[in-house]
Amino acid sequence: MNKEEDEYATLLYQLHLSYKHARKNKRNTQNQLAFELNQEEELFKLATQIQNRTYRPKPSIAFIVYKPVQREIFAADFSDRVVHHLIYRSIYHYIDKQLINDAYSCRKNKGTLYGINRVDKFMRSCTHNYTKEAYVLKLDIEGYFMNMSHQIIYDKIIELLPSNKTSFLGIKRESLFFLLKQTIFNDVVTNCRIKGSKNDWKGLPPSKSLFNKPKGVGLPIGNLTSQVFGNVYL
Repeated sequence: MNKEEDEYATLLYQLHLSYKHARKNKRNTQNQLAFELNQEEELFKLATQIQNRTYRPKPSIAFIVYKPVQREIFAADFSDRVVHHLIYRSIYHYIDKQLINDAYSCRKNKGTLYGINRVDKFMRSCTHNYTKEAYVLKLDIEGYFMNMSHQIIYDKIIELLPSNKTSFLGIKRESLFFLLKQTIFNDVVTNCRIKGSKNDWKGLPPSKSLFNKPKGVGLPIGNLTSQVFGNVYL
């Protein structure tokens, strides 16, 4: 097996592991089942496209949800979710160790209970075990995901990854950077299909929709990679 064949075999193996991660929360969805029917063929296709630099994200499905609040969602194709998990698994270790302790989104061992216990610890500390008065500031960054610059996200991710590493999970550095570019700079607004009716968007503030943002700005809510990039951007 020559070097190129070895790299392809490693990429295929890591895509298979990423596929197993991606399907955990998407079992029995139509998109996932269609992929699983031709799993080997689909994974070979992805590996070939990545190695040949012909991979492009497929159209997302755009729709509106109303719980807990009205939000715009762009659901990625299952094949792209596999790629998202591959990116996540490749960069997580290097990104995670550079984040502050109190960033919780999509981090191992940082679930809701951990956050509750941290809040309790801080409240006890600043109130001297609830013997003194204190205030809690509750706030939100308005339109956070909708206003992220793709170029800034990409530059920040590259900056946090070790410059001396030539591969991640055995995948060439150039291949990983290619996937980061394809995912971050993907213009989901022009690469989507709308599920439901455009009337579903009535009542949604313009600032909450990617359809009202210029090209190169905004990430789709819901993608695993968006959550990771959100930690880095902040």
